[in-house]
Amino acid sequence: MNIDWEKWFVDTSSMTIDERWEVVKEKYWFVLEFWQTAYVSRFLIITSLLALFVYTKILFRPPFYGNNTFKLIVLGGMADLLSCHAYLFLNGLLSYPFMFDFYKSMKNSDIYNVLLAFEAFLNGVALHSDFFLALNRLRALISPNAKRVSLMYVENFWRVVTYCQTFMVVITLTITGIFACFGYRRLFTDPLFAGNNTMLNAERDD
Repeated sequence: MNIDWEKWFVDTSSMTIDERWEVVKEKYWFVLEFWQTAYVSRFLIITSLLALFVYTKILFRPPFYGNNTFKLIVLGGMADLLSCHAYLFLNGLLSYPFMFDFYKSMKNSDIYNVLLAFEAFLNGVALHSDFFLALNRLRALISPNAKRVSLMYVENFWRVVTYCQTFMVVITLTITGIFACFGYRRLFTDPLFAGNNTMLNAERDD
């Protein structure tokens, strides 16, 4: 543990108001982050299990598995879930003191940049897949053959080509986010608490 627990029971009667406020911020900020991360993690795990069950049904059970629209929904949903997991791993677990040394070692290596690029890729896939899914629903609403467009099975060859292009564009547009992690800027998140219980700021290299 890198937290000096003795400061949690220090006598603040002789301190100034500013010193007391710093002690209170340090103590309760840690408590807030600790329980918030635990709370979010619990519901993220429950949501992920339910989503995997639903997505498996969509991909492998009729009448959904033949519809490319549902595949796009699965792509966006899985990207969202994985993005949440990546964010929790790269940022949320800093709430726990036993992870400090692990994050410091990651910061000193290039693996952190790779993980940031992976998170940016997932964010891009989720965002762009949702956008193209919205365009697909809009086309179904304004098309004169709306009922035909919304059929569960895609029979039109060009419609299949359109979906393939959508998937390729979704993947391609995420490249800019990956370049941002390596070429444009590098962002490192330091542990919130060091061994002496001082708050550290995020370090940004432009």
